[in-house]
Amino acid sequence: MKIFSLRNINKGKKQVIKQHIITLLFILSTTIITLLILINWSISIIEGNTANLSEGKSLEINWNFENEAKRVAAMEVPPDISRYTADKGEETLDLIGAIFGPPNYFTQGSGGKGTFAAHADYWHYGSGTKYWQVTISTKGYKNLKLSSKQRGSKTGPRDFKVQYSTDGTSWIDIPGAKITVSEKFTTGSLKEVILPKSCENQPKLYLRWIMVSNKSIEGGVVGEKGTNRIDDILITGDKIS
Repeated sequence: MKIFSLRNINKGKKQVIKQHIITLLFILSTTIITLLILINWSISIIEGNTANLSEGKSLEINWNFENEAKRVAAMEVPPDISRYTADKGEETLDLIGAIFGPPNYFTQGSGGKGTFAAHADYWHYGSGTKYWQVTISTKGYKNLKLSSKQRGSKTGPRDFKVQYSTDGTSWIDIPGAKITVSEKFTTGSLKEVILPKSCENQPKLYLRWIMVSNKSIEGGVVGEKGTNRIDDILITGDKIS
């Protein structure tokens, strides 16, 4: 009888120990899974915050004229290039003095066939009075840079420069932003021209690409039907910390 009872007791102890081991293993595995979930969740939050911070630190305003809906809107009667707002942002582009189109409101862009640039003619006698202009905000941003591309027809305007204004009335030349336009986009390009400090942190900043002579690309006088195209306007900057 004693032996039987002892065996039952030992058997009972083994069952209890076994149950404890199973319970401990279950708790351990559950804890490990929970920790892995928390780690993955934390990593995703960190990566998301890092991406948001990276996005929040930079300014990028551009016009590349590849948005079909915006092109259609700009060509509606009466045609108005200002309806083609920035491809990144809601800033506006205007054309002063010359005429947007017609009939070619958007023609082949700097990327070749299938890409687009804004097109204008009637630049004749436009030195100092006819220009492309963008109106943007640089509030909260510094280290501003400007890029753009232009080309024209043989009788289109050859000489431009870019100026800036903070009130739309007084204009200042931007150093390094003189442009000699040709029949290709190559020579009429600006690449990451540094904008003056006074352009930084402005609620409203105006930039204009203005004719500075009546010389045509072929060396004569700008003709009535002489054309100019502008493409790939890009303004970048860093967030002020």
